[in-house]
Amino acid sequence: MTWVASKFSREKLKEKFYRHPFATIIFFLLYLTDLPYRLSEFDLGGGIWKITNAFEIIIYYAFLSFLWWLLVCWISEKIWKKQRFEWIWYKKTIDKAFSILPPVYKFVLGLIVAIFIFLVLFAIISLVFHYSGTDIKNLFNY
Repeated sequence: MTWVASKFSREKLKEKFYRHPFATIIFFLLYLTDLPYRLSEFDLGGGIWKITNAFEIIIYYAFLSFLWWLLVCWISEKIWKKQRFEWIWYKKTIDKAFSILPPVYKFVLGLIVAIFIFLVLFAIISLVFHYSGTDIKNLFNY
């Protein structure tokens, strides 16, 4: 997603949001209404795996929705050359989203990296060094 989003500068992406209010609103509503169905469709497991799997599904469908939104924007730019609607409340919402999303994006990316590092370390400890859950429990009990 970083690679796709980095193809556009921040101002160019903001301009796309300004130019396509209907597509943005429709895809945002479709994402919000489809997400509970997508989460219930998968077996999420239990415990921390449930949270991790749900987080992965949320990010995955956000990325797919973003790609579909870009496709719709590209098609509509080919059909309509001029922007016809301009709403003040929509511009203010986009401006607020662009001020909030960069820190949220950094947090989500950091969380993904942290989970990946945790899983790699867990795999190294359990597969390479042959530690099991009972070995770790015994270490913490003493």
